[in-house]
Amino acid sequence: MALQRQALDELTEGKSRTQNIRQIRKAEYELKKAVIIAVIIAVIAACAAGAAVYHNNKIKEMREAGIKTLNESVSLEDYSEAQQKEISSIVDVGCRKIMEAEKQQQVDEALEEANALIADVKTLAQMREEGVQKLGELVQMDDYREPQQKKISKILDDAEEKINEAGSEADIADIIKHASESIGKVKTDAELTKEEEEAAAQAAAEAARARAAAAARQSSRKQSSGSRGCVGNDSKNFY
Repeated sequence: MALQRQALDELTEGKSRTQNIRQIRKAEYELKKAVIIAVIIAVIAACAAGAAVYHNNKIKEMREAGIKTLNESVSLEDYSEAQQKEISSIVDVGCRKIMEAEKQQQVDEALEEANALIADVKTLAQMREEGVQKLGELVQMDDYREPQQKKISKILDDAEEKINEAGSEADIADIIKHASESIGKVKTDAELTKEEEEAAAQAAAEAARARAAAAARQSSRKQSSGSRGCVGNDSKNFY
């Protein structure tokens, strides 16, 4: 009976030991599984973080390239002070839009919009060229005689030189205005011809009046001389 009891205890203990081993192995498996899952999660997180960093770096590079392209697309030195302010404002707005872009298309659209606005702003060279063109439209040289043409050419040459040194559109407009006023003081061939005809007519009228006055004086002298002759004859007859 004691032997049976002992055998039963040993059997029970063996089963218990076997269950413990199974539990331990199961716990070890679960632990390994949890570790593996944790490693996988960590790897995925690391990959995601790396991808995010890569994505952010690509966006940063894209934006920096867009801003560089915009800044290099225009030179402020080509513009007057007033236009420089306008250009700077356009570039600032464009840069802000580029800094908010998430895709290359958005950067391209911001660049296209900014460049279109910049193209509408006249450079100093364009303003000066237009100013010189307006100078040429101020006068028709064929309307003047050669001496007057030389005067006008001098006025235009001086004005063009000033325009090519002008620093603003207002300065150019002022130069053109003064040139126009100076040209307006030079008489055309028609004006000179009119003056000459009026002067000739006046001279002819004065000459006619002078001849008429001379003729009147001569006639008066003749009449006076005739009257004195008659008085003398009458005296002789009287005596």
